[in-house]
Amino acid sequence: MKYADYESLVITHGVELVGWTEGTGVCPIKRINTALQLRCLLTALNTGECHWEQLTEDNWATHKAAHKARLDAGLGHQRAPHRDKGTSHKGKQPLSSETVNSDSSESDEENVDLAA
Repeated sequence: MKYADYESLVITHGVELVGWTEGTGVCPIKRINTALQLRCLLTALNTGECHWEQLTEDNWATHKAAHKARLDAGLGHQRAPHRDKGTSHKGKQPLSSETVNSDSSESDEENVDLAA
């Protein structure tokens, strides 16, 4: 289970995870630190206490509106800019077969002569 962006799952698919055992809300598994916490979550999943549930249309609309308001306020997740932002990518063309040096075939022939 990987729910790094749980809110986008709720907004996109109209489902929510009910019965999550961690008090901090749904989080990626790598943020659960102890074996006891993992065992509690596993038990909840196996017994059905923790499960996916379809949202009602009204509840889904409420989640969408709240998400849009957070994005409009600038509180949403923003990606870091790329390190090569603003640089030209024209020089990164693949090499053609004519410009590749084929020294490997010559070294193979030398190895065969030495072995004989």
